Amino acid sequence: MIVTRSPLIPNALCIRSLFVRPYLRSGHALGSLPLVDAIHRHSASPLREERPVGVFGMSFEGATKMINFFRKRLEPYCFNTYESRVALKSLT
Repeated sequence: MIVTRSPLIPNALCIRSLFVRPYLRSGHALGSLPLVDAIHRHSASPLREERPVGVFGMSFEGATKMINFFRKRLEPYCFNTYESRVALKSLT
C-alpha cells in the first residue's frame, strides 16, 4: 500500500497502489489488510491533524472486486464519494 500526500487536495492523504502477490490473491482475502493497516497508522500518527482527509483511488477497469469491497466495507464510513472517469484514444 502506498500512501502519499495528495497533490490536488491540500489537507488529504492519497491512498493508492494496493499490491498483493499473485499467489496470495485468490481465496485468501488479504487485500484489505494493507488498507486497514494504512488507515490505522494514519489515524494514530501526528500527521492526522495536518491531513485529516483520506483520498482512495481505484481503476474501474478490471477492479470489480475492489469496487465491491469499497461499496460494502468503506463507503458507509465516507462522508463524500466522487467518481472521475477518463477516456483515452491513441492517435496513429
